Parts: sequence; structure tokens; C-alpha cells
Amino acid sequence: MPEMDGVEVCHRVLGLRATAKAPIGVLAAMDDPHLREAAQAAGADDFWQKPFTPSRLLPAIDHMLELARNAGSSSMEDTHS
Repeated sequence: MPEMDGVEVCHRVLGLRATAKAPIGVLAAMDDPHLREAAQAAGADDFWQKPFTPSRLLPAIDHMLELARNAGSSSMEDTHS
């Protein structure tokens, strides 16, 4: 991305109250261990590198969304108990 990288996106998205618990995956052009560590430290839930295949990426995204749905429903149950 021209204006910011995935690590900066993580910081900004997770820094907003409305999206603070959003699942985030970073898709990078290369497998840079420093970028992977920085993304994880910034709150990314997963890290993928290009090239990728939809058959590997889509199940990983589905899994992240399922975890987020489960976390959201359990936190709602806690507030309504």
C-alpha cells in the first residue's frame, strides 16, 4: 500500500473503539521475518505471503472470522447475564 503498510493498518484499526476487536490478517509481498514479527506485535491474527492460493487463504480467513464470532457471542453473553 502506498500510504502505509500492514503494520500501520493494524495499529490504526485496532486503535479505534469500533474496530478494536476486529480480526486482522496481513498479506505481504514477501516473507520477511521482521515484518511478520511486527505484524504480530501490532495485533495481526494471521500473516500470509504472496503468492497465495485461495484454497489456503480462504479457510484461514473463515477460521479468523469464526473465532471473532465466537468471541463476540461469548462477550455478549457475559454482558447479558
